[in-house]
Amino acid sequence: MDKREKQDRLLRNLMDDFVDGDMPAELFLKEETGGATDILRVAVDDFGRDGDDALAEFFFMDLEDTGAEDVVYFASVVTLDEELEQAHLPKLFEAVGKLNFYLPAGCFAVSSNGTMLVFKVMAQMPKELSEEAMLRQMNISAAHALQAAEPYAALLTGIAHGDNDLSEIEGLLP
Repeated sequence: MDKREKQDRLLRNLMDDFVDGDMPAELFLKEETGGATDILRVAVDDFGRDGDDALAEFFFMDLEDTGAEDVVYFASVVTLDEELEQAHLPKLFEAVGKLNFYLPAGCFAVSSNGTMLVFKVMAQMPKELSEEAMLRQMNISAAHALQAAEPYAALLTGIAHGDNDLSEIEGLLP
């Protein structure tokens, strides 16, 4: 069986799981988008304390040149903000750094151009896992990304726009 066919089937099954949970989801094939990989996009309504919307994306990363040919990398990325204010980036970087230290898995990150705030989780799975086991791990990764990002989404975007203070993050940490 072809790797691409297997990954396509897995993404379609994950999409069905989201749709069954009443979350709008759509699979974008790389041939249609000109992108590097197929991407499952899920619209997340009422996310975080402020009830903002978020975009969750799920995809396989082609990292075979890393020397780990027997591993499949699955990414779960939740985009929290795409219009960060440059003046507030230093405080956002500090907040993200402090928060990431305590997260059990995944991390918040800012894009290299400083405009986008995301939460991402990378799942590493042995290639030889059954499709059922891979889909289970994908669901765990996707659920974790959404559940771990949500409690901090509004606070971090608030810091990114000057509406919240770094001390609010520090107050949540042990």
